[in-house]
Amino acid sequence: MTQTAEALYVGIDLGTQSVRALAVDGAGTVHGTGSAALAGRRDGDRHEQDPEEWWHAVGEACRGALADLPAGAVQAVAVDGTSGTVVLTDRHGRPVTPGIMYDDTRAAEDTAAVNDASRTRM
Repeated sequence: MTQTAEALYVGIDLGTQSVRALAVDGAGTVHGTGSAALAGRRDGDRHEQDPEEWWHAVGEACRGALADLPAGAVQAVAVDGTSGTVVLTDRHGRPVTPGIMYDDTRAAEDTAAVNDASRTRM
């Protein structure tokens, strides 16, 4: 994209199928973009992703977005991710399970039982 000496802001979108990164200035002008594909494992009700793959894809997308920009230009970073995705970590924040995706329905019966139990107690 373009070279700039002004402050830049990076937005990172961690989605189901890819990670996208965008470097913009305060006026919203795009100065760099990058993306990286993500894979998942689907098997019946199960839908999982590898959290390590998320991290590597974020790095790849950001390197693409920042490739032609001057060092030190980024002033802030914003990140959004797929809602309702869960991963268990150890006490140091390292993943210990696959990411269980928002549309994984293995716990549908348990969820219904919890919802039913909560309604009877209200």
